[in-house]
Amino acid sequence: MYREAAVAFCALVENRDSHPALEWLKSVHLLLPCLYAATLALPRVVPDTENAGERTITHDDWQALYTDLTDRLGRWDSYFDVSDPY
Repeated sequence: MYREAAVAFCALVENRDSHPALEWLKSVHLLLPCLYAATLALPRVVPDTENAGERTITHDDWQALYTDLTDRLGRWDSYFDVSDPY
């Protein structure tokens, strides 16, 4: 379940130029809860810290993706911080 949701989310990000921004953002909104739920359903494991911190993307590539997503989201590139009322 997790792998499928993660692959779908990565494909959505990688193919972001294939759809208008609002249609793409709606797809993100629909997929993120599925990815989050699948993540919560993963079993607890002892992490392999031997490869911790290993990068699969360069900082420059990450920055380019971040900037592209920020530009694509436009005025929707923010969130509200909600305080815990308890």
